[in-house]
Amino acid sequence: MLDEETFWWLASPRTSSPSALLIRLAKRLRSNNDAVQQNIILRRQFEQAALSDALTGFPQRRWLDQTLPRILQRHLHTSEPLCLAIMDIDHFKRVNDGFGHAAGDGVLVRVGRLVRDNLRPADFAARIGGEELR
Repeated sequence: MLDEETFWWLASPRTSSPSALLIRLAKRLRSNNDAVQQNIILRRQFEQAALSDALTGFPQRRWLDQTLPRILQRHLHTSEPLCLAIMDIDHFKRVNDGFGHAAGDGVLVRVGRLVRDNLRPADFAARIGGEELR
């Protein structure tokens, strides 16, 4: 941080330091730009984490709530067929209660993998909560 007096002394044409001031300001700008870029990267990572499920890697309900209306509009506009399927793992609560949440997480991971392995390129899946997948 430069105080105002030092700034004007460095900027003065009477001193040999105007170039030093420009160099110092350029370094400060580069440093600020680097910080801004890092913040943008972190924000994108946080947004991605907020929108995707850690177990299955599928987008979460928030993503679906934001995206599904656009998908519906596109299909209505183009008159292309659209299928929306909702899956529910029967008696999933019994798995969690009887074998623990780690076992329930394992079931979700395996079901997620099974769903992902059977999606066509234009298909997508999302986890909307609990054991439900769309």
